[in-house]
Amino acid sequence: MWPFGGSSSGKAVTREMRIELATQCGLPYPESEALLAVTRAGKLAGRKITNFRVFASTGVKAEDGRGFEDLAGDSVLYDGIIERDGVITMNKGRKMR
Repeated sequence: MWPFGGSSSGKAVTREMRIELATQCGLPYPESEALLAVTRAGKLAGRKITNFRVFASTGVKAEDGRGFEDLAGDSVLYDGIIERDGVITMNKGRKMR
């Protein structure tokens, strides 16, 4: 299960998230090590979920902030949801190159 609960600043992505970045987005596992994520609780079709946004700490300017709402556009490399049972679904992804 996702350990954040709702982070207002970036935290390292979990092993499970790194696996899904590799599987669903084609990001080589070692490249995901430097990525950070922010989360917030949400609902989808009446189910409780956790929304997440993944970003590179070097790609975010100080004025962009690091809260969930602060990250948008090109700052977000990947995003998606985590179901209560731990299933991760990516909504967006692009190569970091």
